[in-house]
Amino acid sequence: MGLIETVRALACNKDITYTGHAMNQLLTRGISTETVEKILQDNNNQLIEVQSKSHTPGRQHANDRLLVYSPEDEHDVIVISIIQENPDSEIRVITAEYVDENIWSRLNGQNPCLVRKNGCN
Repeated sequence: MGLIETVRALACNKDITYTGHAMNQLLTRGISTETVEKILQDNNNQLIEVQSKSHTPGRQHANDRLLVYSPEDEHDVIVISIIQENPDSEIRVITAEYVDENIWSRLNGQNPCLVRKNGCN
């Protein structure tokens, strides 16, 4: 099973938790947990980017971050999460954000349908 299929399966089983940061960002941005879960469960969602583990000060994270987007969802939201295993697998939502046209280019009909513009980290 690939990463995106694992995300879908865990989401459909409701194996989802949210960091405190994620909950604050969702409230600030007006994004509901229902929207996040719908995107993670969508059979047409896409893994648009995997951010490898990082030891960079201020940007450290111990797990690969998965950026998931559903081109068919009306909310135009990217969900940033990890798959955490302790001891059972779960999706841990780090944050969610609206697509920023200054950062992402749209590639309609392709997978991934969003790619990061050059120079945007």
